[in-house]
Amino acid sequence: MELERENRELRRANETLYQALIEADLTAVIGAAPHKRTDARTA
Repeated sequence: MELERENRELRRANETLYQALIEADLTAVIGAAPHKRTDARTA
């Protein structure tokens, strides 16, 4: 039981970390954070 709980927590932490990395990478490529606009980004 304890191992299952630790696995769930680790999985959740990994998902959070990977999502943050994906968003940071896309922000760098696009040139604007989510919900932000730049002159080059209009859509």
